[in-house]
Amino acid sequence: MKAIVTVVEKISSEAHIDIPDGLAELGIRQHVVDHYNSGEMLALLNIFHVDFESISVHIGKKPQITWQPGKPWSPKRPYYFCKLGRFALTLLTDTEQNLTRTEVYFGHQKQLIYTS
Repeated sequence: MKAIVTVVEKISSEAHIDIPDGLAELGIRQHVVDHYNSGEMLALLNIFHVDFESISVHIGKKPQITWQPGKPWSPKRPYYFCKLGRFALTLLTDTEQNLTRTEVYFGHQKQLIYTS
């Protein structure tokens, strides 16, 4: 018999970055957001703290996930999606920067519940 154990953890990561001198608070925030969105910060992020949220067990056959290709933003940024029960998952990639982001939406509300 096979059992699938799912552990949900809240992970806090920390990165030490240089902020240009003379920026106001709004400028500092924008610098940090731009640095994160560019992907440069990902190489600097280290796990700082982990909080256990939940654990569950599914006994039996693992649900099959089949990713379907979607319309990409560009040839170097493929996009995929799938449905898993009441959840919709998207997988966004950037082959130039070697990055992947997964988003999980619940039900028809299109409420984003997870991204990484």
